[in-house]
Amino acid sequence: MTTSTLDTNGELLKAGVDAKDSAVRLFQSVKHASSLAQAVAKKQLEKRPYVALSAAAGAGFVLAGGLASSITRGLVRTGTKLAAAAVVGKVIDAIAHPDGEPAAAPAPPQTSNEGEKP
Repeated sequence: MTTSTLDTNGELLKAGVDAKDSAVRLFQSVKHASSLAQAVAKKQLEKRPYVALSAAAGAGFVLAGGLASSITRGLVRTGTKLAAAAVVGKVIDAIAHPDGEPAAAPAPPQTSNEGEKP
C-alpha cells in the first residue's frame, strides 16, 4: 500500500467517525425536542382538554384527506371569512378607542307611556 492510500483510508475513517458522532448528536437533539413537545402537549391536554381534543380531531381530519371535499372547502372559506371579520372588527374598535374602553352599547329605544293607565 502506498502512503496516499493510507492517508485516504485514514481520512475516510475519520469522516465516518465524524458522521457517526453527528448522527448521535442529532438523535439526542430530536429526542430532547420530542420530550419537550410531549410535555407541552400533556400540559395543554390537562389545562384545556377540549382544545386539545379539537386539535387532534382536526389534524386527523386533515391527514385523512378531509379537506378534499368541496363542502369542507366551503366551510373553511366561510369560517375564515367570519374569523377575519371578527379580527377586523376588533382592530377597528381598537383604533376607534385607543384608551382601551369598549364602545358604549346603543341605548334602547324610548317608549312613550301615553295612553297607558297606571
